[in-house]
Amino acid sequence: MPLSDPRVRRLISLLYLAGLLIIADQGIEILAALLAGSPAPGAASWRFGAFGVVAGRLSVLLVADAFLFAAAIGLQHRMMLRVLGWIHLALAAVCFAALLVFGLDALEMGGRARGAVAGPVGVAALRAGGIVALAIGLMVWVGVVSIQVTRRHRRKGSTRETPPLVTDTRRGGTAPPP
Repeated sequence: MPLSDPRVRRLISLLYLAGLLIIADQGIEILAALLAGSPAPGAASWRFGAFGVVAGRLSVLLVADAFLFAAAIGLQHRMMLRVLGWIHLALAAVCFAALLVFGLDALEMGGRARGAVAGPVGVAALRAGGIVALAIGLMVWVGVVSIQVTRRHRRKGSTRETPPLVTDTRRGGTAPPP
């Protein structure tokens, strides 16, 4: 069935719903974990733990992200791809700032940790920091590519439309532009 079939388009649109559902679920899980004790954003130990909680949820959020992008690409929603791209660039900036603060908190926590606790604190810091650093790189790349792919390239005097995001040369599909 070609992507233009209304039944296929309805199925693809469900990916938006699935992605948003996962994001809502993970957001609620993160909030519940952060608010379960007594939130103390002023304490380095609380920020250290909060950063770890968020970093631990990034892989699940990546699945939601893939669903949103698959739906936007499959349905040719250029504006949604552009919005997702800008959201990713903004999130990358926020995560970078959080990573810097986390680095300072990790140094403070590492200085406080003694004996058998020092090793696990260091490993937790490296894991969370590494995951977030990789996520920042991914967010920047996805953001830039999403924005670039959605640009409309028109030559002066050309009446040719912007090519589709996904092309299919099989029977019933969209042929690539000449």
